[in-house]
Amino acid sequence: MIDSENIWSQLRGHFSKETCLKTIKTRREFKVVYDRSYDEIVVTPESSKMPRHITKSDFRKVWEKFMTIKEKPYRPGHYQRETRNASYILALIQDIQKIRSEEPSFTIGEEGKNLSKLKSIKGSLANIVKASWDELEESGDKFVNEESR
Repeated sequence: MIDSENIWSQLRGHFSKETCLKTIKTRREFKVVYDRSYDEIVVTPESSKMPRHITKSDFRKVWEKFMTIKEKPYRPGHYQRETRNASYILALIQDIQKIRSEEPSFTIGEEGKNLSKLKSIKGSLANIVKASWDELEESGDKFVNEESR
């Protein structure tokens, strides 16, 4: 499960520049931008032009409940007690989820094909996972050099 801090961090980066979105149910347009000075996301509905401020706390309440709802988690009525900004928060969640699903997954390049032999040495890399990046890189290089002999 992805924690709210991780998603909040992604939202901050993604909405560092003003973006236009639509609410999920009513399809009403709104602008969204991250405000660094207050660590909050500001949404401005096109209809009212009145900014609404979404704090990290408000977002976390909706996110944590969102993760527990099995049926129709994007329904704003589920979150009435958490915040009055649920329609906007759910649109933000949907947008960031869409972006995450479009990110390219890791694929092995030409230089990485030599590492495909790693599967054959089951378990021998268990301690490497706990190592630092430098140690991991050094161990990986050592493995590749030994396999190329």
